Amino acid sequence: MNFLCGQVTTWLMLIMSTASFTCVAWLDTHTTARIVREQQEYDASGGRTLVATNEDAGVSQRACESLNLVSGVAGAAAITPQQNPAGLASSPDANIPIATATAGISRLMGIDELGDAVLFDINTARRLGLIDSSLVRLQAADTSDGPTNAAATEQLLPPSTLRVRTAHGLSLLGEDVAGGAILPAAAVGRATYCVVQPTTFSQSAIRDALPALLGAPRTGTPTIVSDRLLSGRFVRNFAEEYQNRLSSRAATAAGIGIGMLWVLLCWTRRDQDALYSTLGAGLAIRAIIRVSEVLLLLGTASVVSITLAANVGLTQQVDPDLMWPSVVGNVGLCTSTALLTALLAAFIPVRSPLSALKDR
Repeated sequence: MNFLCGQVTTWLMLIMSTASFTCVAWLDTHTTARIVREQQEYDASGGRTLVATNEDAGVSQRACESLNLVSGVAGAAAITPQQNPAGLASSPDANIPIATATAGISRLMGIDELGDAVLFDINTARRLGLIDSSLVRLQAADTSDGPTNAAATEQLLPPSTLRVRTAHGLSLLGEDVAGGAILPAAAVGRATYCVVQPTTFSQSAIRDALPALLGAPRTGTPTIVSDRLLSGRFVRNFAEEYQNRLSSRAATAAGIGIGMLWVLLCWTRRDQDALYSTLGAGLAIRAIIRVSEVLLLLGTASVVSITLAANVGLTQQVDPDLMWPSVVGNVGLCTSTALLTALLAAFIPVRSPLSALKDR
């Protein structure tokens, strides 16, 4: 009855609770989605990728390809960039950077088996007017920048037409491969470098084990393993950013704020509690009255907040698998914190009915 007859007081509490819970839930969901998106972009550009090189002996293509069978490796391929670019029969001056890669390139790039197709960077394919399943014939590029080793390039390029496959982010494989095309190659001989992408939680272990897994050359310099992108103390730690995000503490603060607002409201209702006391309502009954009212209030605010925050998330195209746990978790934390804080109202002393009558 207090909730239904509260009029302005009830509406104000309901609006403030709903607005606080909705803003907190959406703020943390938006922050989490941003961190996840930036980590995905970082990983896609090579942030979780390792490169093994050996200046003197190169890297064994067979050993690199066999890393795909190692637990903790998401994908691995031996890459050999070619010094001279290639062109198309229909566009001899296309100047396409060419590299060869072992079969693990499909797993590394997250695509189906490449087979005997040629893999183009999707932006390069669009520039040349190519789509998946297009047929092309590669040839030595006709460049005006200086002499090129056309004979070596022609020996590398298949004489027949090839089917086109496209993929995003060939820059993952290195700057000299970005914006170019990849030709499949057998895992025989030595490659310029081996690109390895560990799973999320095995990067350190794989980095330490790579020199041994690739096999040490008999002579020359040892195999060097480095991160594809800059590494060190200045690199962003996305897991730490997620754990230390300030928005995760906003739910607790909002819940305490709403709970203290409820305590203040109960303070102004001491006359009602005094009246209940004169009618025989002890502490337990008065607590049931107040807890029932605040439960109804917070429950209504929670349902409305989850609905509003979820609708905003869907409008902003946030991944539902990420959005729903974040929204429900934050609203739940707000509600439980507000309820626990609101229980402090039970310690508000009851005024004597005589003092209440004198005030009136």
